[in-house]
Amino acid sequence: VEFVRALRRDEPALAARWAASISDPDRRNREIERPYREWLAADPAAAADWLARSSLPPEMKSKLGEKK
Repeated sequence: VEFVRALRRDEPALAARWAASISDPDRRNREIERPYREWLAADPAAAADWLARSSLPPEMKSKLGEKK
């Protein structure tokens, strides 16, 4: 758990990519939002580009793409 928290804090892009690889849809959706938002704040263009190219389901892409 501590590793995941450190990854989210220090490497949000890597954490988001890791979370996207989780096969269980419920867990993946829970794990991806926070690091993606942190990545989006740090590097909006890269985060948005990754989201557009990701294999996430359309409803998750839409949720993450909403401005918060």
